[in-house]
Amino acid sequence: MRVLSSLAFLLCASPVAAQVAVLHTEVNPANGHTYMLLDESNWTDAEAEAVNLGGHLVTMNDLAENTWVFNTFGNWNGVPRDLWMGFHDEVVEGSFEWTSGQAVTYTNWALFQPDNNTGTDPNGEQYVHMYGFGSQYGPGEWNDVFDANPGSAPWSFGYYGVVEVEGPSLALTGTCPGPVTFDLTGASPFAPVAVITGSNLGSFAIPAGFTCAGTVIGVTNPTIRTFVSADVNGDVSLSLTLPPGACGVLAVQMVDFTACNASNLLPL
Repeated sequence: MRVLSSLAFLLCASPVAAQVAVLHTEVNPANGHTYMLLDESNWTDAEAEAVNLGGHLVTMNDLAENTWVFNTFGNWNGVPRDLWMGFHDEVVEGSFEWTSGQAVTYTNWALFQPDNNTGTDPNGEQYVHMYGFGSQYGPGEWNDVFDANPGSAPWSFGYYGVVEVEGPSLALTGTCPGPVTFDLTGASPFAPVAVITGSNLGSFAIPAGFTCAGTVIGVTNPTIRTFVSADVNGDVSLSLTLPPGACGVLAVQMVDFTACNASNLLPL
């Protein structure tokens, strides 16, 4: 059955409709976090949509994460893009912080940045982006800029937010076809958890009107196979026998319907 029909009994009040579309979803294998590339927008709208999706604009914790985000999204679909991250100094000028609240452990400023240039906006530059592929200013490096709407910064490729969602972690034991065990950790205690399969080709956002609306599932044509309950520690262990037709075609994901977080994706 499709996700919509499976979730009919979980109807709730419709949240505010999404303002910025999700273009692409990837899971970083290094940390299991889900990252989503948003359509072009200003920083404020991108961060608001990130919160709606259950996360924040990306927090860069180290060089490896910075490199992965740049390689994954800086030229996605053959289009060079400057990328909004969750770094800003809108509270105190010159004191940059992450919208996620995490400590600042790494920066990658371009030469002479940040400079709080007031030439375009008298309020200065409070929001940070990464230069995309082919930029003359230092691809992968950071720059502070004003809250640029699409088309308002002709020197840029266009600013696209990258959302980071820290969902639960899913691991698989066994090989397809045959019996396999899926182990989920980091879900909410006693949460209802949906086991979802689908084509490993794109993503599907649960629409407005349903519990966990806006949560992005990293598959197309999603089907809920079963609902299970996490234990007191937020863990789930589930054994299934997979048919040969699933191998190389489907992917599995679990969704915590208490926190509205999706796990990493596991192709079969």
